[in-house]
Amino acid sequence: MNSCAISARTSPFTDGLIHLITRENYVAYDGLLYDPETAQFKWMKDRMAKGESVNSGWLEGSGSGAWHASERVHKNFDKLLKVHPSQRQRTDLIDLYYWKLFFS
Repeated sequence: MNSCAISARTSPFTDGLIHLITRENYVAYDGLLYDPETAQFKWMKDRMAKGESVNSGWLEGSGSGAWHASERVHKNFDKLLKVHPSQRQRTDLIDLYYWKLFFS
């Protein structure tokens, strides 16, 4: 049996994997911090200590210091869930509607 036939019959529904993509896994899978505020505060504090502006400067694109990237990923997940940032929870799950749309 070829791999295409296997993948055509495999989905998060049949494998019961939907619950694995929580907000925390979605945001932090690539080394980003779940909590961007901590890294943002450190970035601002370091810039102020050097006498530099906190309104501009280079931002890390990946890793534990990439607070802006982390916030951007959170916002994307917010759109999938249609929730306000104040309602974020680590255990949030992607709405079943999007899974069905993707795998139909």
